Amino acid sequence: MIVANDDGLFYLAPEADDFEAWPYPMKDRVTALSEASDGCLLIGTFARGIGRLCHDSEDWLSIENGLPNSHVLDIFTEQNGTIWIGTHGGLVQIREALFRSFTPNHGLRGAYVRSVNTDSAGHIWVGTNDGISRQLSSESGAIAFEAVNGDPQLAALSVLSLAHGDTDVVYIGSYTEGLFQLTNGKVTARLNRKLGLASNEIRVVLPMSQTDLILVGTAKGLYLVRSSLGSLDVVRHYTVADGMAADFVSSVTIDGNGALWVSSTQSLSYFRPLSDGTWQPEPIELATFTGASNIFSGTFHNNRIWFATDHGMLSRSLNGNDWQWLSRRDGLPFDKTFTINFDADDNLWLGGARGILRIAKSDLEKWMIDNRVTINYQLFTEVDGMVSRQLTTGGPASIIDKHGRLWFASALGAVMVDPRVVAEYNSHAPAPIIESITTDNGELGTDKRIEAGNTRTEFRYVALGYHMPEALLYQVKLVGYDLHWINRGNQLETAYTALPPGDYEFMVRSRYPGGDWSEATRFTLHKSAFFYQQPWFWFTFSLTVIAFVSIALHLRIRTLQYTKRRLQRLVQKKTQELEAMALRDSLTGLANRRSFDQQLDHELHNSRRYGTPLSVALIDIDYFKQINDTYLHTGGDEVLKHVAKLLQSLVREVDGVARWGGEEFAIIFPQTRISDALQVLERIRVAIEKLRIAKFEQARITVSIGVTELSKEESSAELLKHADRALYLAKEQGRNCIVTD
Repeated sequence: MIVANDDGLFYLAPEADDFEAWPYPMKDRVTALSEASDGCLLIGTFARGIGRLCHDSEDWLSIENGLPNSHVLDIFTEQNGTIWIGTHGGLVQIREALFRSFTPNHGLRGAYVRSVNTDSAGHIWVGTNDGISRQLSSESGAIAFEAVNGDPQLAALSVLSLAHGDTDVVYIGSYTEGLFQLTNGKVTARLNRKLGLASNEIRVVLPMSQTDLILVGTAKGLYLVRSSLGSLDVVRHYTVADGMAADFVSSVTIDGNGALWVSSTQSLSYFRPLSDGTWQPEPIELATFTGASNIFSGTFHNNRIWFATDHGMLSRSLNGNDWQWLSRRDGLPFDKTFTINFDADDNLWLGGARGILRIAKSDLEKWMIDNRVTINYQLFTEVDGMVSRQLTTGGPASIIDKHGRLWFASALGAVMVDPRVVAEYNSHAPAPIIESITTDNGELGTDKRIEAGNTRTEFRYVALGYHMPEALLYQVKLVGYDLHWINRGNQLETAYTALPPGDYEFMVRSRYPGGDWSEATRFTLHKSAFFYQQPWFWFTFSLTVIAFVSIALHLRIRTLQYTKRRLQRLVQKKTQELEAMALRDSLTGLANRRSFDQQLDHELHNSRRYGTPLSVALIDIDYFKQINDTYLHTGGDEVLKHVAKLLQSLVREVDGVARWGGEEFAIIFPQTRISDALQVLERIRVAIEKLRIAKFEQARITVSIGVTELSKEESSAELLKHADRALYLAKEQGRNCIVTD
């Protein structure tokens, strides 16, 4: 017996004499009590909201996670399992969702999940930005987690990757602390920069089947590591020098031939297996068959390799170079996908920043045969039980457990779905009703006739159902106007403007995502016609127009030909003038900011492609405002022209000199180390200091210079930011000097 009162819940066991607080002293008024269909207890409270208490777990819903008011008045459960909660802030509906979400309330160490995986016993491990958690064993089948914190080295560890080896061995890849080997929850071996790695950022850990070797993907290459109890030893290190397209490793996939597919930002490498058990890396030219560049994860399925990318999905068979690219252009709702899996029925699951997509096996096969068809999909978000639609990347960020359930890493926790219940989850949608039809003059009359001058006709409709009403999708079709059904998403109205005269039938139907369409609701109507919309009027008018156009065309054709030739000459001349003006500064004759940005992007690309150095300097004339105040703006312009001419004379032809803006100039030094650039810049500084202009003999001109050199991962914007920061420091240090960054 369970009794609720103003002090909480109390439990009287069979044959017991006294009540005990259950599950612990709540010190809160219990206002409602109900038993759920699964045997758990639903309790409403005065201040904590609603709780769901089971044998070995508890969940709470309050203001913090969606309840309009934490004072619960009543709980009611429908026959279909929907729970209605009355609160002081309104009525709330809770229903069974397809996805289950697990957060720190369920025992996770941290909420931002980057990786999920299973151990040899099939238990789920979750890696977050704040540590590691593993699934607790439960005879009842309930899922709960506990933090793995028995070793001080694991405290507040930012986890990027998880993998399980034989028996009780688990590998943890971290963001800043390297690779850990765990046995029975204790650290038994570690590998980091001090012990042989070039980077502590471990994005991928992949044990190789039936061997004591593991593949370790880092920010600075791929490692082959030998693992034994208590030791981790580097066997081989693969980098760009060995043929990889890039050193940064974001995922590793093994295909059926034993080859590796190693992805990175902006690249993909194929590791061809060699007879001695090693691999030979070969870069894949992604641009030849796709617009995708960032590859986040991969899988091998049905003799094909599959990838989740920043532009949809890529796939290729092992028997030929038949790359296929599925993206938004083929009907996907978004491009960026982080995870890719296939369930037991070969349905495709893609996880991204805006939710999870399920593409049925039949729809995927149809698209693979004919890429011209629009792909069908189901999109799952918070409406379906996910704690967050924002999925994350990791190694791996999605797996299939021993029960065939899919697990995903999200920004607020781990989410799980059983693919086998997806079909049952999509209930039959109710047929919509047409609420109103509105024209320019208001509601449509009982004669169902639209006046000839009407410009807008709006149909409003809705499907009446309490099961996921916010997820209902609609299609409409105006027979006599639309050739096909028109997808309206969640929109509850459709408007048509300037309909031609004629008879029409409006149809609307609804469905849940992935479910069947309901029966169509129909409504017939007619639009009247003006006299000039009658066939005889248009026949007469057409004959008149044809005659007039023929005469006018005959008279004008020679004039138009002459005008065309004249305009072509003018356009060619003006185009040449505009192209020259667009890339040059009119005052100094130097390249302008736009031309400089183009040249910088070109030189940055060459520097990364050929591994050559690149330096950039920003030059600012000191106290230029005083020059303008003393010699007016005409004097300032004269100084700018002399400085520009001097700069141009002191650099090489390959160097790029531009007017950056105002009194600032910029110089690009291709294939130049910062030490060499400093020598040139010092000559420039001294020459400008000695510069004297005839009309302004008393003017002493000096410059402050900031210079920086390109590092491997910098963009052009970051390079300029560093140069600008150095220039700022030069001004702070007294001007007329050079500072590096």
